[in-house]
Amino acid sequence: MKEGIHPTYYTDAIFTCGSCGTTWRAGSTKKEVHLDVCSNCHPFFTGTQRIVDTAGQVERFTKRLTAHETAVESGQVKGSKRQRRIDERAKRSGMLEAMQPEPTPEPVAAAVTETVAQAEAPVEGAAAPRERKARPPRERKPRENKPAESAPAESAPAASAPDGDSQPA
Repeated sequence: MKEGIHPTYYTDAIFTCGSCGTTWRAGSTKKEVHLDVCSNCHPFFTGTQRIVDTAGQVERFTKRLTAHETAVESGQVKGSKRQRRIDERAKRSGMLEAMQPEPTPEPVAAAVTETVAQAEAPVEGAAAPRERKARPPRERKPRENKPAESAPAESAPAASAPDGDSQPA
């Protein structure tokens, strides 16, 4: 073994579980080892589910997400690249105005009479909608029980040539 290139091996290193607090001694190249989950509290070994959130990762994520959403709404930060592309395409095609909320509707009775009057009046230059005929249901043929072929055609002997010039195989 070459001298001076190997780490120091500690025969009685202390291992500490960060979830349940269990400590034990074993060999390692470090004097102290801190674990997130050990075999005493891991769901695979215990058969029970337990949420371990040692650093508050869920809370940090929700905090960052809400901060980003509020920044996007206020215009301080750009939205996602996908959303920017969607807005850009809508702006180019004139759909941005169509996506805006419509003004408050008129009273229902007045709107219904106007809609009926507009539906009855023909529009100039517009073709009437085409009426389609209903298709009759498709007729299905009954299934026939075909007898299974007893001998395939390949196993039949080959016919000789009509002129009699058959060559041996």
